[in-house]
Amino acid sequence: DSNGCVVAGCTPTGIINTRTGHEGVTTIYPNPATDILNVEMTSFPDKKEVKIELYDIAGRKVFQQLLTNNKTQIDIRHLQPGMYILKVSNSNNVEIHKVMKQ
Repeated sequence: DSNGCVVAGCTPTGIINTRTGHEGVTTIYPNPATDILNVEMTSFPDKKEVKIELYDIAGRKVFQQLLTNNKTQIDIRHLQPGMYILKVSNSNNVEIHKVMKQ
């Protein structure tokens, strides 16, 4: 099917890096991070509609924010150390980034 499933009822579990219509335009730093994660947009189209979502490795959303300018900070002090997935998206574009919390 469209998810790449061969067996009925399977659910995709992999992470796909997706960039449509542009090259990588989001900078995430520092990575790895311990307390604050900076997200900076350089030329993401339609910035007024950009949403940032942070997921733990189990796929649970641990943070969500709508961007109001081209730079924001995410406080990650409360998160457990490990890998997280940062999704930056609007109606036309998606970027997926792996982020390490120390």
